[in-house]
Amino acid sequence: MLTPGGRLGLTAWGHLKKAPGAWAMAPFRLAAQEKVDNQAAMQLGRPGSGEDLLARVGFTDIQRIDIRMAWEFADPETYARALASTGPAYEAIQHVGEAAFIESAEQQAREQLRSGLPLRALLPLVGYLATKPVQEAK
Repeated sequence: MLTPGGRLGLTAWGHLKKAPGAWAMAPFRLAAQEKVDNQAAMQLGRPGSGEDLLARVGFTDIQRIDIRMAWEFADPETYARALASTGPAYEAIQHVGEAAFIESAEQQAREQLRSGLPLRALLPLVGYLATKPVQEAK
């Protein structure tokens, strides 16, 4: 529980469609369409979206910070196993099965391989910092 005057920090995905690492998220689209639509609707990284949510629930001093992140993996198999451990992957695996998910993820990764370099996906994050207001005594 955050105490009055405490600071909150959280991150959300940024604009993934234009990100050079967008390929790394493609296997999540194997989920049932309603799950994919729900994931898309939760985009707190859209300008104004996260700020509005935090303000609606009472936070103040809201700051937005754009963050560049890199996922790096030794090989397609490691990438696929790591991706399979996430929440969005769980929804995809429920829909198509684990083997199909892993196969799709490995194929996505194979298409990104560059000789002598780790498998890399550059992805944008949005960070938020906000303060829980100190409430006056009634």
